[in-house]
Amino acid sequence: MLPSPTAPAAPEAELAERRRRLDDGGGYPMPASQTPWQEIQRGMVDQLSAGMVLKPAVAYQRVASKGLPRGNH
Repeated sequence: MLPSPTAPAAPEAELAERRRRLDDGGGYPMPASQTPWQEIQRGMVDQLSAGMVLKPAVAYQRVASKGLPRGNH
């Protein structure tokens, strides 16, 4: 039987050791921001696991259900 294409190539113990070394080293390196917009985005955007949205924008979701939406045109 062929190994699963989604199975990790390294054993669990090795993956755990790699994770520990990465965490001990401070995680993945983050390059310095080259523009103000990069700095703003990095400071305001949530992680992919949390939806990768602008953190303040969550308060404005489902606006139409909270009252009469404004006219745009």
